[in-house]
Amino acid sequence: MATLVLGAVGSAIGGAFGGAILGFSGAAIGGFIGSTIGSVVDSWIVSSLAPAQKIEGQRLDSLRITSATEGAIIPRLYGRMRIGGNIIWA
Repeated sequence: MATLVLGAVGSAIGGAFGGAILGFSGAAIGGFIGSTIGSVVDSWIVSSLAPAQKIEGQRLDSLRITSATEGAIIPRLYGRMRIGGNIIWA
């Protein structure tokens, strides 16, 4: 919300002060600066009101991906289990 308000304020100020010198580009530059400041204010407000993120779950060190390593052990499974695959070159 602050992005919209500060963008409009920046356009008004940029148009008033830069109108004589820069013409319409003063309003555009003021709107850009106001919107940028408003975006920073919005993200600061939202991050301060939101609860802290708690990330749970597996990490990359436990991630097994498909590989083609020479001499790798071929796992033998019974039942169902998620494993990374081994590419066997013939």
